[in-house]
Amino acid sequence: MVTSISSIGLHGMEGYRIQVEVHVLEGAPAFTIIGLPDLAVREARERVMSALITMGCDVSEKRVIVQLSPPEQKKSGPFFDIAIALGILKEEGEINVEFDANIAFVGSLRLDGTIQSVDGLLPSVLVASQLGFTQLYIPSALELPLANIPSLDIFPIQHLDDCVAHLQGQLSLSITGNKCANVVAEQSSRPSEYDFPHVLGHERAKRAMMIAAAGGHHLFMTGPPGCGKTMLAERFPTILPLLTDQQYLEMVSVYQMTNSTPPPKRIPPFRSPHHSSSYVALVGGGSNPKPGEASLAHHGVLFLDELPEFTRKTLDMLREPLESGKVHISRAQGTVTYPARFQLISAMNPCPCGYHRAKNRYCTCSPKEIQKYQNRISGPLLDRFDIFLSLVPVSMNSKVSKGLTSVEILNQVIKAQDRQRRRYQSTDKNATISFETLKKLGNVSPKQMQLLEKCAQKQVWSNRVQVKILRLARTIADLNEEELVTEEALWEAMTYQRSPLTEKEGVGVVL
Repeated sequence: MVTSISSIGLHGMEGYRIQVEVHVLEGAPAFTIIGLPDLAVREARERVMSALITMGCDVSEKRVIVQLSPPEQKKSGPFFDIAIALGILKEEGEINVEFDANIAFVGSLRLDGTIQSVDGLLPSVLVASQLGFTQLYIPSALELPLANIPSLDIFPIQHLDDCVAHLQGQLSLSITGNKCANVVAEQSSRPSEYDFPHVLGHERAKRAMMIAAAGGHHLFMTGPPGCGKTMLAERFPTILPLLTDQQYLEMVSVYQMTNSTPPPKRIPPFRSPHHSSSYVALVGGGSNPKPGEASLAHHGVLFLDELPEFTRKTLDMLREPLESGKVHISRAQGTVTYPARFQLISAMNPCPCGYHRAKNRYCTCSPKEIQKYQNRISGPLLDRFDIFLSLVPVSMNSKVSKGLTSVEILNQVIKAQDRQRRRYQSTDKNATISFETLKKLGNVSPKQMQLLEKCAQKQVWSNRVQVKILRLARTIADLNEEELVTEEALWEAMTYQRSPLTEKEGVGVVL
């Protein structure tokens, strides 16, 4: 007799069904695991044997064969301990349970039979729902809004005895996930140490950041040192709505793969890697590929300060995830895919000394040095930014309005995103919606398309830039609570598409 129990295997963030087949025979004592297991999987025999002995089931004098199917797929991680232990108990007649194919077991065992969590547990929970499992047994230490995963009953267990007792109907288990119900209350309870009124002036920049937050657009800032680029970027997360339960689970899944701590209270992540970071640190990689900063910023913000100081190779590796929202890492053993749907905010000085075109400081850089410095950023990468801003310093003694608070801006952003969800019947924002959907549902008139085409010919804008301008105009109209994209919204969108590397402050679109 062979006992078959379902579990889940992971390859990066993608998962697949594993059938754990257990056969206990009389013969020379042995415990063999086959099916291309890695070291963490092979070490399950010691963990399982010790846990079973504490439960009074000793198979040390028997031949145990464990097959992990599909046999051609490499297995990694201690995900299958519970399934192996239950299979042996079933083979030995210690339990009388029929294991349904729609029930899966994921978790690692301690030597005393206690269930412990493993890295990548949350991704396996999300995969279980996608694979059609109806019940999932996991360690009880996971505290997340798991109650909101549809069509999946999750049973947290602390000990192998608890799992056996529940399967035999002797113990009742209930889910312990944290379900966040009052999103509106949480929006206003976020930390307020970073607030937009702390930044004097820069009203146009604040307006651009509100547009970027509302539509999910990428933002490029340039200006002399101390003009406020970093201050503005650090306050950008305060005007982003809290993550939905599904977004939060996806984001935390990535953090679990790297064994790092995610942001609290469903706050969108804000990642700011140093410019000395390698391309592996930024987009992920390694012999055993792990997520990088781009994936850790999933559903949040990736802020690259001193942009030209990054190597050109590192920056160009962001071009694919900026378009697809995913990072593909290929190795000899296969390709791993990690999510990377983030907003990119970058900041840079206009030249090596930082004072090119500054009003009160003299630039010491030669034209060749300036051109070489700016050429560190490739044209294809610049082409992927939606909004360009050129900032100038604001005097601390100048009488300028403090403008809207972060909460006031956030409320406008939430309303604009609600309009987008109702329009597209999805969670997609204007920045990621397809051009066909934008033409169909975006309410852009043929006259406005002709106007954009005329400007694009004179400005030599690529097709990608023209689509970005239309998406930007749609976001501006949403912020203005307008169903139709107006010419004023289109004009404003075009003024954000001049590169500050070549245009002076205050110069608009040339017609």
